Amino acid sequence: MKCWRSVLYGWVLTGWVLGHNVVAAGEPVDVFTAPVYAVTVDKAFDDVVEDLLVSIGGHNFRLTEQARIGDAIAERAGQAFLRVTVLHFCNLELARRLLELKPSFSLRMPCRISVRATADGKVQIETLLLPEAGGEAALNTFAARVNALLRDIVDEGGL
Repeated sequence: MKCWRSVLYGWVLTGWVLGHNVVAAGEPVDVFTAPVYAVTVDKAFDDVVEDLLVSIGGHNFRLTEQARIGDAIAERAGQAFLRVTVLHFCNLELARRLLELKPSFSLRMPCRISVRATADGKVQIETLLLPEAGGEAALNTFAARVNALLRDIVDEGGL
């Protein structure tokens, strides 16, 4: 008899009920679509990661994590796997300003870059950007500033 309650509770937790976002408490959930900025380069994977790390620091961001996801999967499986590394980084002053403008964007902070090897031997560098339209003017201006920094970092990683 308790089984149906578990299933219903699971649906509610995943927000599947009637196709609506379900929130237990707090502010309503914002609909969010993040544009992606991507560059494909013909350069060694490790060199791309190293150049991105230099660029991140050069733009006054601090690396918070370097997740070598592909290497971890390869190690666990004991066989080669697609090279994928995700770099997480932060500038506390920019984070503070974004949270002042739009606290619900805490989950949507765009400061991460995915680096992955492609099947043809190239390297794809991708980052999420903040939407630059549809918000308040101050948020749109801030998003354009942050997005310019993120594009510069990605571009410099590919040089």
